[in-house]
Amino acid sequence: MLPQRVEDLKRSAARAGAITALTRAKAWQADLDPEDLANGCPSVKEDGSPFSANDFAEIAREMRPLAS
Repeated sequence: MLPQRVEDLKRSAARAGAITALTRAKAWQADLDPEDLANGCPSVKEDGSPFSANDFAEIAREMRPLAS
C-alpha cells in the first residue's frame, strides 16, 4: 500500500512541476506553441524559415563549446 502511495505522489509532483514549467514558459513567451515543445524543437525559425536538425546541432554546439 505504501509503495503505491509513494509512486502516486511522485507522479502528482511530476505533473505539478510540468504544469508550473509550462505556465511560466507561456507567460514568458506568449506565442509559445505547445506542439513545438512536444517535438523538442521549434518548427520554424524567427525569420519564418523551417527549423532543421542541422540548425539544432549548430545551436547545441554554440551552447556547449567545450563538449564539441
